[in-house]
Amino acid sequence: MKLPNTAPQYLQTHALLVVAAQEEGRIYRIADGQVEHLETIEQHLEPLSDDEGFFFSGKHGGGSPKDRTDAPEYLKALRRNLGHELNQRIKKDGIDVLYIFEPEHLKGRVGAELSPHPSLAVHQVRYGNYVQTPLKELIDYITAYIDEHRIDLDTHEYRRDFAKF
Repeated sequence: MKLPNTAPQYLQTHALLVVAAQEEGRIYRIADGQVEHLETIEQHLEPLSDDEGFFFSGKHGGGSPKDRTDAPEYLKALRRNLGHELNQRIKKDGIDVLYIFEPEHLKGRVGAELSPHPSLAVHQVRYGNYVQTPLKELIDYITAYIDEHRIDLDTHEYRRDFAKF
């Protein structure tokens, strides 16, 4: 997708945009006035078999079904896979900025999976489930984020101003 002329991403920076949700993460590259979808990483919960999840315990067959306990592991695996892919892209493509959209209950966990990258500016743009949000709308949210933080994009101080947030 070509970016609108008013979008701040027309700068000479290379950015990644990651949109994370409960079971899915999407990675986009923003460079040279274009947004390109790179990868979708999915980690869906496997359905339980007839024997799983309906196990009753207790005397004489009474009791209640066991709760599913593997959901946190699937979330960890998704974040780990997303972090690994982001680290590879950051090194390979010389990324300057990372924009993150993630649910409130996963706040900061995508960024926590990243290796240290001293020159990388990481920005939590919004919290919520934005996986199905159109790309143009995500770019508008990033533009609003930059405007809200009053980052001057017309100066050579761009990186310094941007890094303080």
